Amino acid sequence: MRAQWELGVIAEAQLEVQTPSLTAWAKGSIPVPVSPEIPVEVYEITKKVVDAKPANLTELILDGGAGDPASLALVDLLFNSRLDNEMWATTADQEIEYLYNEVPQTEDGGISHRHEQADFVYTAPPFIAYYGAVSGVSDAADYLRNAPPQCAVYREVLYDADGTGNGWAALGMVRTLTTIQASENADELKSGQQDLIDWVDEILIGGWVWQKANGTLYSTIGGDDFADTSGTAAIAAAMYRLARITGNPIHIPAAERAYELIAASVNQLVAGHGQPADIQYSDCA
Repeated sequence: MRAQWELGVIAEAQLEVQTPSLTAWAKGSIPVPVSPEIPVEVYEITKKVVDAKPANLTELILDGGAGDPASLALVDLLFNSRLDNEMWATTADQEIEYLYNEVPQTEDGGISHRHEQADFVYTAPPFIAYYGAVSGVSDAADYLRNAPPQCAVYREVLYDADGTGNGWAALGMVRTLTTIQASENADELKSGQQDLIDWVDEILIGGWVWQKANGTLYSTIGGDDFADTSGTAAIAAAMYRLARITGNPIHIPAAERAYELIAASVNQLVAGHGQPADIQYSDCA
């Protein structure tokens, strides 16, 4: 079986491509709409993991990183909102219980993931926010309110020049932002929303200033190691998402250059000539 975070990212990508109206990016996705159908591939990925989960295990799967199971737990929560299935609901509840009550936390409440990894920001805060938005629990607003501070802790501790890590962080924060905005508690959580906007913009400003003429960012932003398609793509994707939310087009030219580069790289990959992509266990932001 693939690593948990890989399964979660694959499931999220499938939803975004095949049924974008079910993702946090779409207006009307919260509460979960009754149509369209959830892609079969996403259902099979999630069901396989849920069925294999031992009854005495609170996290969805043992995977080394505390935030990794949350990447798929969000999809599990989506299924439960559709199917109203006790097994799916219990799995999501247990995952939130695991994050809040079993995983070590910093003095200021930051949930520990694994040494110097920023993909936590892509996996856990969006799940925490989504749980608050769709689970129907009585303290839903508390989960929504806690998602931005989780991002804040990782921003403070893992402030770094790693390109892919910054991409993980930027995309995770924008997903968290749009989930909060779609929730019924959005009006009372304006401060956290603005924090997320500012932190993503911080990554964009700090990243694009180092963009090469052909559109790429290097694996180490500001470094001279190698061009990194994964980090470049993630940061550009976060930029497009944020621009749609804020209406600020300032970074669009940089994102367009990145898009043209990535599109060409994908075409080369299909032809059998892939471009460098950097995904490391040390990815941090």
